[in-house]
Amino acid sequence: MFFVSPFKQLLTVNDQFSKLESQSNASTIFFFKIIYIVCVLVTMAIGVHKLGSMGLLPNTRSDWVAFEVPARNLPELRDYKIGMINLFLQHTSAGLTLNENWDSDVRADMSDALGRIAPEGDMYRHDCEGSDDMPAHIRSSCK
Repeated sequence: MFFVSPFKQLLTVNDQFSKLESQSNASTIFFFKIIYIVCVLVTMAIGVHKLGSMGLLPNTRSDWVAFEVPARNLPELRDYKIGMINLFLQHTSAGLTLNENWDSDVRADMSDALGRIAPEGDMYRHDCEGSDDMPAHIRSSCK
């Protein structure tokens, strides 16, 4: 859903500027169209950067959780055998689940199951942030 609105904006650039364009200012309006496109692309890049910095880039259609191996990002964890961890999750639809890591099918099956429990669509009242937002809230509660 993150990319839908910007892509719609990019596909309808001519419609956005049609009321302003005339024969006398066509070259000027073309310049402003280019600026508009650059601004939309920069905004998308900033959004991707922010999502990436919070670990929220989507991995599958039905899940927005970034599955990461903690040892890769925190090599100090290799030395610990027992302990406790505090996590600060910077998203309202975030949830944490622990499963086995031996079989990668577990991740795929979990993602598929959560997608069946809370499918995307227009069946939810809360849709102001997109059709994937309410399913994300439900999925995070199931974890």
